[in-house]
Amino acid sequence: TEQRLTLTILDPLDSPAPARTAKVARIREEITVHTLSNGLRLALVPDRRVPLIHLQAVVRGGLPSETAETNGLSQLLVSTLPKGTATRSAQEIAVTLESLGASISAATGNNSFLVQAAGLAPDLATISDVFAEVIISPSLPEDAIHREKASQLASLEEALQDPLHTGLTTLRAAIFCGTGYGLDSLGSVESLTALDRSALVAHHARHFNAANVIVTLCGDFDSGEALALLSGKFASLPGGQPWSPPASDLAPGESLTRHLPKKQAVLAIGFPGTTVSGEDRFALAMIQEYVSDMAGPLFTRIREELGLAYQVGGTQFLGYDAGLFTFYVATSPEQADLALREILAEIRKIAAHGIPEEAFDHVRSTVLSALAIQQQSIASTARHVALELLFGHPADQHRRLAEEYNALTPEAVKEIAARVFSIEPTVVTVLPESNEEA
Repeated sequence: TEQRLTLTILDPLDSPAPARTAKVARIREEITVHTLSNGLRLALVPDRRVPLIHLQAVVRGGLPSETAETNGLSQLLVSTLPKGTATRSAQEIAVTLESLGASISAATGNNSFLVQAAGLAPDLATISDVFAEVIISPSLPEDAIHREKASQLASLEEALQDPLHTGLTTLRAAIFCGTGYGLDSLGSVESLTALDRSALVAHHARHFNAANVIVTLCGDFDSGEALALLSGKFASLPGGQPWSPPASDLAPGESLTRHLPKKQAVLAIGFPGTTVSGEDRFALAMIQEYVSDMAGPLFTRIREELGLAYQVGGTQFLGYDAGLFTFYVATSPEQADLALREILAEIRKIAAHGIPEEAFDHVRSTVLSALAIQQQSIASTARHVALELLFGHPADQHRRLAEEYNALTPEAVKEIAARVFSIEPTVVTVLPESNEEA
């Protein structure tokens, strides 16, 4: 039978209406930067909204710290770092952190190594103990190196058969003459095979010193207690000397073709970009958003109107002394020539006109929205603060980004677009192997 339910709410007629929850303005506490006795810089970023903490270390290094012979070394080092320390095995690290619901990881990028750990605020002492040990005294065990090298080789072999990866890495190698930022972060088969524990130990010793490392703590903590705690944890990190990246050697303007046993074609068009401190970086970030947006010119013209691509967009990276802005198209081999003509035509329009005024506010709004969301995360904040200090910027630079973007005008972006995109680009085309090559 059908059930009939009656809901009764005991709410006196003269009771006041429920109060609406008011939005509480976020109070941003001051970021403090401390220099420890060994020279290590430590930034404290209180954020008491939730009882969490995030520790971030950034180490000056990245691709420019490698050569063709040691290519892949940075990636192998960071993947092996959490696999044991002088006092803990990999299993002990995992059990200690997992029992607290905490985590630790490491990565490498174009300009730095990154080590991060996160968990509940009451567990800061234990988490920071493991975090400091991984940074200061990793054991780099032979068995872990062997496993991580095998995994990295497998990733490299897969990437070498990917048309987009091939296009982008070939482009970087051409523009940066096969050195520094022109290397593949995964390495080469030859270099990776030759790497051993002694190379990892030397790389760690050269870069992981107090003069070359920034540590940031973000989250819910008492600043005085945290400073005393972390000062003790990192007291044994050697002082050392800051590492200086070698100068980049750029050679833009070349056209190259690569072949793979695949049915797709990829076009990569690159222009020398700007640096981590370059005044152009905000305008170029706007242009990157404009050309990658689904309402932007590349998607609208090349994919929607002409049906020439199943993937199209733009990307960039900022380096110590040079960067790279890249446009890319994934298409069919039969349409590659037309797709190249069309994307070059769109790039010429951007060089001539920048971001049209009717699209400018939309692009800026999208950038600012993404930035606002990003800055809600203590992990993102910790990383931003650490990297800003590493690059010689103010610790609170990330809090000023909205001002930088709001100050941009269509005229200013147009001027920068003309300067960056009016030169002869480097063009890489990846095509299927012909019957003769196959």
